[in-house]
Amino acid sequence: MTWHDHGNETDQPMIWLDCLDIPLVQMPDGTFVEQREDRGACPPTRPAGDSHLLWGQNLRPVRASTNPHRTNPLLIYPFEQWREALETMRRSEAPHPHEAYLMEFVNPLDGGPVMATMSAFARLVPAGFLTKSARATDGMVHVVTEGSGSIVVNSAHIPLTPGSIVVAPSWSERTISASEDLVLFSHSDGYTAKIIALAREFVVDADCHPVGLAKNELPEVRCAGISACRGRDLHRLSIHQYFEFSIGVEGFRHVQVHICGAIITPMNTTGSTRD
Repeated sequence: MTWHDHGNETDQPMIWLDCLDIPLVQMPDGTFVEQREDRGACPPTRPAGDSHLLWGQNLRPVRASTNPHRTNPLLIYPFEQWREALETMRRSEAPHPHEAYLMEFVNPLDGGPVMATMSAFARLVPAGFLTKSARATDGMVHVVTEGSGSIVVNSAHIPLTPGSIVVAPSWSERTISASEDLVLFSHSDGYTAKIIALAREFVVDADCHPVGLAKNELPEVRCAGISACRGRDLHRLSIHQYFEFSIGVEGFRHVQVHICGAIITPMNTTGSTRD
């Protein structure tokens, strides 16, 4: 647990997307919240950029704790760096048929996910590219940081523009297309499912053959998408999606949040919030 504040010190609009794992943490009764007595901002005790300079340069302080249960010490992943990493990946290889160009943010302590209960990803979908159908037991939250296109979540066709936020629930069929280079920042609870042996995925290969399930578990497949599953596949795993992760994106004046096709337009707030 650590003190933290939410704020915007610029004169431009800013979006804070707070995704919480509170329901998951509440199940073992592990939730703790403390407030400062003055209810004000926590005074900084380290210089700006401290965590990135110490932990984000393929280096670490020699005497720093490497306890695997320690919280990720890297507090920021600068957009300019991971955007260039996506371009480097594009120059190096062809896009994956189901993921396009996908990179995972990692904890510098162990190379694992950014937090014990969630993973975070950067994705580039090139202009004109359409990902093939895929399902997985992880729920995923996508934030568009650049470009335009669309995502289909089951039968819901949702346009994507800078500032769009889309939730793809567990075991939903997903495809993403880009009308121009599309860059997404995403959260996932897939790591939680993996460590408790509930992770599972289903994809269709280039010849429309199902991949990722044992033979006796294969659902019926068609090239245009994935039909209803047979047998126990109908009982999809319900791993609800909540996170504890915050991002700030400047310049978005209007944001729409899509959850299974429903549209929620949040209030436009530019002030500071603290919890």
